[in-house]
Parts: sequence; structure tokens; C-alpha cells
Amino acid sequence: MPKPTDFIDQLVSYQVMQLNSKLNAQARAILVRYSDLSLAEWRVIRMLGLDHSITGKQIRDIIALDKGQFSKTVSSLVAKGLIKSNVNSEDRRRLELCLTTKGQNLHNKIAPDIGKRNAFLLDQLTASEQRCFFAALKKLGAVANEISFLDQ
Repeated sequence: MPKPTDFIDQLVSYQVMQLNSKLNAQARAILVRYSDLSLAEWRVIRMLGLDHSITGKQIRDIIALDKGQFSKTVSSLVAKGLIKSNVNSEDRRRLELCLTTKGQNLHNKIAPDIGKRNAFLLDQLTASEQRCFFAALKKLGAVANEISFLDQ
């Protein structure tokens, strides 16, 4: 007779949730060494640290925050003096964000440890496993919004 864990171990959403929870806890452990940043705040800082020309909407889409949460996160980072926020003069819907010197310095302190974590995780997989892993994630991500399987 199969055990309940045999079934749950085969649920994609369960496995992804478990991995996400562990990775988030690990990221928070890194962040508290340097700051009181939330994960959402770090993700905004990280995106700005990687691409100085990225727009607020692009960041929001990449880190998957809704407009309200993104607005609160940006406001918090502005209040902490880590980013500057300006509305684009030509397109008022476009938010221009940039790191302050304080924000850039914090990014530069945290990013190496985040990079080490990513390298450590990837080192657990062979090059072939990495290719398969990322291909599988991309494939599942592409179909995750589909619900046509319910009609079959």
C-alpha cells in the first residue's frame, strides 16, 4: 500500500513550494547578516544592481509582485534611502528607479554571498543536470498558466 508521502512527493506544486520555502529561508539568513531588508526589497535592489536601465514595471514583472506590494516595497526602499524613485516626464505611467550610493553599497555587500549561494546550489548538479533542470523549469513555467487540461 502506498504511503501518503509517496503521493505528495510526486506533486509538482508541493515540491516547488518546499524548495521555494527553503531557498527563501536561506536568502533571509543571508540578508539579516547585512540589513533588515525583506526578500521583496532585496529583489528590487538586486534588479537595479544588475541593470541600471530597468524600469519599475520590468522589475515588478520579473520578481512577480502585484502593483500594491511593489508600491509598498518601493516606498519602503525610498524611505530607507536605498533607492530614488521618479515618474518619467514623457510617460507618467513609467516609474524610473535607481539605487542611491547607500543602496549600491548595500547591494555590493550582499550580492557576493547571494552569488556564492547560487554557485553552491548549482555545484550540486552536473552540467547535464543543470541543463535539464533549467529546461524543465522553463517548460513547466510556459504551461503553468494553461488550464485547457480541464477540458479533456
